[in-house]
Amino acid sequence: MTLKTVVCIAAAATGVGLMGTSLAHAAPQGFCERYAESAVRQNERNHRWDCGYAGLRWHGWEKAHYKWCRNVSKGVAREGRRHRRWMLERCRW
Repeated sequence: MTLKTVVCIAAAATGVGLMGTSLAHAAPQGFCERYAESAVRQNERNHRWDCGYAGLRWHGWEKAHYKWCRNVSKGVAREGRRHRRWMLERCRW
């Protein structure tokens, strides 16, 4: 198991525990649309740069990213995007 795989699994496990947000605290629709588009683009870079990341954060299913975002707070979703960005930066080193 590579370090990248371990990091992805740990990040996914952390995110799963945060999914119990009520609709009153869920991220807004427009924000989640942009979040999902960004997640897909980040995954495309993951493949293009041959980073090898996989798991719940690393896939090209925009609808799944959107649904996840709508079930968490805006802060949790924002952190997910930041984490993918950080991982992509590490891949480019």
